[in-house]
Amino acid sequence: MHPRLSALAALRLTDPEQKVAATRATVALAATDSIATAPIRTEGDDLGVPGRPERPLRVAATAVQKRSPFTPEGRAALIHSICHIEFNAINLALDAVWRYDGMPEAYYRDWLRVADEEALHFTLLHAHLQDMGYRYGDFPGHDGLWNMCEKTKDDVLARMALVPRTLEARGLDATPLIQAKLKRVNTPDALRAVEILDVILRDEVGHVAIGNHWYRWLCDRAGIDPEAAYPGLVARYDAPRHKPPFNLEAILRAPTGQDGFGLVNFRQPNDADQIAYLDVWLRDLPPNRYYSVKYATDANVDGDCTSTDWVDLPRPHRPNPIHTDDRGTGRGSLFLDLSAFPVGSTFDIHFEVVDAFGGTIMLTSDCYQFTVTQ
Repeated sequence: MHPRLSALAALRLTDPEQKVAATRATVALAATDSIATAPIRTEGDDLGVPGRPERPLRVAATAVQKRSPFTPEGRAALIHSICHIEFNAINLALDAVWRYDGMPEAYYRDWLRVADEEALHFTLLHAHLQDMGYRYGDFPGHDGLWNMCEKTKDDVLARMALVPRTLEARGLDATPLIQAKLKRVNTPDALRAVEILDVILRDEVGHVAIGNHWYRWLCDRAGIDPEAAYPGLVARYDAPRHKPPFNLEAILRAPTGQDGFGLVNFRQPNDADQIAYLDVWLRDLPPNRYYSVKYATDANVDGDCTSTDWVDLPRPHRPNPIHTDDRGTGRGSLFLDLSAFPVGSTFDIHFEVVDAFGGTIMLTSDCYQFTVTQ
């Protein structure tokens, strides 16, 4: 079976365990076969999409009762809500593989990877939920993630802009806050949840980067500016805004044939300090090593970063290098002093991640443009 049709078959399944198994089988099939890019869509083929179990009861997001994580039931409800998000995320990734004809093979492989990782997340969370005495479906859930999939079903550019790089990106900000609460609870089940969320956070960095990459690719194909187009897409599809407001999101990729992903969220607050703050996520790099993040700017604003005058990005109150954990994941909060640039000036900027001791270049970004504000 064509891997994209196999993704559709998995998407239609209603039983969560069967969906997970079918997703992994689809990924395994695609790993040993090419993915033909000829159109596969037929009239009425969206019947039964998406497959979902009768429970959980689906309600409006405002109707989901909030419970304290300091009670066993409250923690179970919290884990269930994240489990529900991951179940919908499996459907989202499978839908991205199946729905859109006319994309490169690399696009379909990227989204199969996402589907496989979302299936793992659901499996880890559901097993933990069962250890706590509950199952998926025992609490209500809302459909915010899938609703945006429905809104963008006829527009792959909008899908890439508003689901992975907006809705999923919000999880990069929310997950550490949830982990902090669970660490304060400090029970065995809460600490196990923190460990699972570490895995999810690591993988979501790659998912957001994949969404960013294909959004920009689609904008390039359409001949439109990705930054200028984004606010219009948010308004047209009534999407939640990505908070905090990032001025720039740079994707870090490894050289061809090597592992590694990264994301740089670059923002300048609306104040007089002229300091830009950069949140950096790294994943799939060699573990337990130190990495420096560097930038170079080019005053010739043409989208072609030719400068090689690399400068280390500093970290507040500590050395620059970011340390990766046992899984090759690292995170750092860096900053860039913009006081040397006049307000209103625009420059090209690109980034690289290097092994802090060996000097090997591990990840690089494309060329981005940034305008200094007050």
